[in-house]
Amino acid sequence: MDDQQVKLECKSCSEEFAAFLEQMAENNSHITCPKCGKTHEYGTEDGKVAP
Repeated sequence: MDDQQVKLECKSCSEEFAAFLEQMAENNSHITCPKCGKTHEYGTEDGKVAP
């Protein structure tokens, strides 16, 4: 898997941050916001990341 980055918006605090697709795959699409610390699930639609 390559090291592509995607921009995500936290569902709790609306902070925008970047995540690596490889990191998302390793964590089963669960990503923790670096600002508020809440974990959210992000899925994929047609190969694109969907909040």
